[in-house]
Amino acid sequence: MPENEIINREKTFTIKGMDCADCALKIEKAVSKISGVRSAQLSFATEKLKIIFEPRIDEKQIIEIIKKLGYTVGAEDAYRTITLSVKEMDCADEQEIIFLILAETEP
Repeated sequence: MPENEIINREKTFTIKGMDCADCALKIEKAVSKISGVRSAQLSFATEKLKIIFEPRIDEKQIIEIIKKLGYTVGAEDAYRTITLSVKEMDCADEQEIIFLILAETEP
């Protein structure tokens, strides 16, 4: 990798309080104006704001701008809950084996 190449970060936020697509556009424009933000895409339908930015940018700066516009913002969870249905286990030892295997698995 060349010395002057910047590795960008990517983050997804959930935005609450938008009434219309114009609200989403207003947020996109405000976030895009931050020096070091490479891309900001907000879907009004999913309430998801995907931002690509330089590592020097503090996420708190992004959140503050969105809050100043009057919207609620939260970071997406890195991990999601998954419910598994396992059938035909004969004993508790099998359950323990499944727990141990899942605990060793990287997300």
